[in-house]
Amino acid sequence: MDATNALKVITIIRVTPKEGCRAAVIDWFKSMAYAASQFDGYVSGSVFETTNDNFHQELLNVFTFDSPLNLDVWEKSEQRRQYVSMGEKLFLETERRRLSGMDFLVYQHSPNNPKTPVRWKIVLITSLTIYVIIHTILAWGHTVFLRINLPDWIWGVLSVMIMGILMTYVLMPAITRIFSRWLYSAPN
Repeated sequence: MDATNALKVITIIRVTPKEGCRAAVIDWFKSMAYAASQFDGYVSGSVFETTNDNFHQELLNVFTFDSPLNLDVWEKSEQRRQYVSMGEKLFLETERRRLSGMDFLVYQHSPNNPKTPVRWKIVLITSLTIYVIIHTILAWGHTVFLRINLPDWIWGVLSVMIMGILMTYVLMPAITRIFSRWLYSAPN
């Protein structure tokens, strides 16, 4: 497998259901997820309910495939084409977005302009955030755990868990908001 197909890829389908069609859209998403799960490389699928900036209810269907190649096979399949044509009468508008790697952590949705920053900006922000975590929180935590004679391997596991949780749920969302003007600006 070449490097371009080594990353998991996520597809987000966002729709606004027509009046009275919410349950039908959820059923349609679930049946489409089942159909996708029969294809090679399918990892997972989830349905989420959300509200957009105008307080309209939206539904999201999130698919994960193990590679862009396997996702392409599903997306070009006759089975998917049939599901899409069946579902189009159930919703008013749709948005489809494909993300891979760290894109998912810094993806910014706005109804008419979904954006993902250029990769070098993602690398820079992520690297600086990891540097700060290692030299502050983890350094402090290591000194605390040395005092209670915790084995190094346990501290290593805890460090990775702490860094993963902080990066995913706290720091990357906050950093993305703080630097959004720079991250999402058009390349010069």
